[in-house]
Amino acid sequence: MRKHRRPLKLKTILIILSASIIICTLGISGIISFQMFERLMVQKISNSRVDVLTQISEKVSAIKSNAEMLSNLYFYNENLTDLYHEGSYTREEQEKILENFKNIESLSGMTQAATGLDFYYSFLMENGYTYSTGPAKNAQSLADYRNKLWFLDVLEEKEKWISTYEDSQGKSIVSIARTMTDENGDFIGLFLFNIYEKNFSQVFESLSDKNDIYIVDNIGNIVSHRNKELIGIRFYDMDVMNEMFREQNYNIIEKSQKKYLFSIYKNQELNWILVEEIPLELLLGDVKSIQRRMVMIGLIIFSVSMLVCFYISHRTTRPLGELVHELEKVGKSEKNDQKFEAAGWREINTICEECNYMNQRIRSLVTAIKDSEKKKRAAEMGFMQSQMSPHFLYNTLFSIRCLVDMGNKQGAIGIIDAFTSILKYILSYKSEFVDVSQEIKFLEDYSILQKYRYGDQFSLEIICPQELYQKKVLRMILEPLVENSLFHGLDDEVDAIHVTVSFQVCDGDMLITVTDDGVGFTDENYMELSRKIRSKEQSNMIGMNNIRERIKMNFGKKYGLSIDTNYEDGARIIVKIPVLE
Repeated sequence: MRKHRRPLKLKTILIILSASIIICTLGISGIISFQMFERLMVQKISNSRVDVLTQISEKVSAIKSNAEMLSNLYFYNENLTDLYHEGSYTREEQEKILENFKNIESLSGMTQAATGLDFYYSFLMENGYTYSTGPAKNAQSLADYRNKLWFLDVLEEKEKWISTYEDSQGKSIVSIARTMTDENGDFIGLFLFNIYEKNFSQVFESLSDKNDIYIVDNIGNIVSHRNKELIGIRFYDMDVMNEMFREQNYNIIEKSQKKYLFSIYKNQELNWILVEEIPLELLLGDVKSIQRRMVMIGLIIFSVSMLVCFYISHRTTRPLGELVHELEKVGKSEKNDQKFEAAGWREINTICEECNYMNQRIRSLVTAIKDSEKKKRAAEMGFMQSQMSPHFLYNTLFSIRCLVDMGNKQGAIGIIDAFTSILKYILSYKSEFVDVSQEIKFLEDYSILQKYRYGDQFSLEIICPQELYQKKVLRMILEPLVENSLFHGLDDEVDAIHVTVSFQVCDGDMLITVTDDGVGFTDENYMELSRKIRSKEQSNMIGMNNIRERIKMNFGKKYGLSIDTNYEDGARIIVKIPVLE
């Protein structure tokens, strides 16, 4: 057999439901809050990092200003104006130029100490003359620079900042390149003011630990970086970079399967971009700590909430359990005097009050039913007692005696057989309900007895469809009606009476009509019969009142018997009962 699962207890359901709601609420609110907090922290950190880049940019701009100032100092030095003409230099001119450069060297040392810049400069002449204050003097000529990509830009723009590249000694430098022209404006040489890349990197190297700060020019080449191997490499596609950042100065970018916070700041003077990369996990270390604290706080809130839920569920289910236990006692108790005393929330108290009221009503109804059963048993006892009246016995036995005295043996035997059948039907009382066919047989036996007594003055006709023979009917509710027709239908004016008993089904109910062609009902005898029906007076073999009470107790007020007062050819009584299988 299939086993049915036992339903969960209300307490279990409340705890599971409460825990689910609390977990979902804390989880969703925690995730949303943490994400908002993380986004806010990233934004604040990004703004602070952009501020750092701004400060670095200002220092880079200061380097730029110092470099341009020093470049002007050397480029426009009046002692070097002899260089600005075409043609080769004589020996005397070369010696004079060298003497001038020596005088400038002392100035170079002072300016280098004052600005803190580490630099050197080079004059590269079209006539092949070169001079450089760098570590490898006269190592490169103008021809060595003509193949550089930036050389044509310098010729066109006259002055240009050149991003980091390597000089002849492999040092990374940033240069200010200027063209030298004669009085006719013709190109005669190139002046390079070379700044070592370390001047820029030392500005931000102290701020770089687990993060990377570097400078990128306007075409994506790295100008300065603490990793010197990356300097000069085209690191960015500027279109992609512009798409990455658009109008904001920071973005979260995944690189090498790790997330980084990229912050940028554009130096408008040099058209360079300062970039900082910081691992996101490094930035969010404090956030993770806060997250752990939030988890701990969430666990505490969850624990406290669950304790409250346990309290509420216990406060709710305990009185309900007591109420169920008391209801079980009501179901098992015969006295039905159980009182409901469970106390809890207002609604539970109301339920207890209603249960006590309901229990009181049940006791009242049980008492009423018991009283009704007593009346029913009393009616049944009256029915049993009135089944055989002495007057009926006397008349029957007297009829038998008369027939014997007259020598009508067959008639006496017929009465005895009919009387025996009636006694058997009456005394074999097992149930209050019998088949219609049995009740019809009883009426036929009763008719035989009455025919011996009244002869042709009495006749009985029974009309019943075959399909109703097996239906159920109350025992002996028709004989008193036939007897009533016989006793009250004959008088001096009526010599004979014909009684018809018909069965039919109408609107789902069984209607049994007892009709006679006797004297009918006068106003006087109708009132008398109505009085007898309402009273407990027994007038015939079974009282009319007893029939009415039996039908009412078994089937309700809807059913009973009625007298057709509009019937003019005698009397008609209609019995209405339900169709019973």
